[in-house]
Amino acid sequence: MNHLKDFLKTQLIKVFPSAYKKRHYRFLENLNWNNIPAEEGELLLMPYFLNDNTLFFDIGANTGIYTSFAQKFIPGESVYAFEPIPELYTRLKYLFRKSNIYKMAFSNEISEKQFKIPSICGKEFKSRGTLNVSYKENDETKSRVIDVSTDTIDSFVKKKNISKIGFVKIDVEGHELQVIEGGIETLKEQKPVLQIEIEQRHYQRNISEIIDFIKDAGYFCYYLDPKAWILKKLEVDPVSLQKEDHFKTAQYIHNFIFLPVNTKWDSAVSSINQDIRLARSGN
Repeated sequence: MNHLKDFLKTQLIKVFPSAYKKRHYRFLENLNWNNIPAEEGELLLMPYFLNDNTLFFDIGANTGIYTSFAQKFIPGESVYAFEPIPELYTRLKYLFRKSNIYKMAFSNEISEKQFKIPSICGKEFKSRGTLNVSYKENDETKSRVIDVSTDTIDSFVKKKNISKIGFVKIDVEGHELQVIEGGIETLKEQKPVLQIEIEQRHYQRNISEIIDFIKDAGYFCYYLDPKAWILKKLEVDPVSLQKEDHFKTAQYIHNFIFLPVNTKWDSAVSSINQDIRLARSGN
């Protein structure tokens, strides 16, 4: 049944892409600092990280929420979306014809790898698809395993002669470290802002080790504080921000923002926070 639904949805998108986009991404039209989504409130930070002279990498694009929202601020041609699940990739190709859509995953090596899509309580969750095939979700009942092509960010950027990457969003369900390892050269040279989903539930070691690895590449780590709604520098154990009873709410911090050190961002955070305060106060 799931496969039939996927097929029908893909056919609908092929025939009526504009209508589907209008319906599927409708909630993006009303996002503002007084109407913050329960998840992915970080979307509202995107205009600070993108401009007409920069590119956006959406790694783990899934259904294209970030890919769609980015095109409010930069041309479609400046968006690069990467999604290894074939049916999601096909939909993105039809929905974002001007953008650069690739059926692939990023890792720390160029290879062919297995990619697992879990079913939880009988329902397939493509958003939980992962290269970490040994990881099992709570209440996972079965899974679908496919073969996918992997590349490294550094290799891809060199092959495509890409420069001026301004913002990279990474949502790869526990494969974050490998993606960063494969892109260290690009991060050090181009210094893009990073938004990376990092969840303790995917790891046995403390995720602070992964965050420290990224910081060592020349970054400060921040998160969007759901109490004050400001960008706040990470100065606590990140695991303390991911309480199980807060899962799937704004109180569960899973997206971490990495800003390059010794750049304009050193002084920009206070300005961003001031903008947020003004917007929330209605001024």
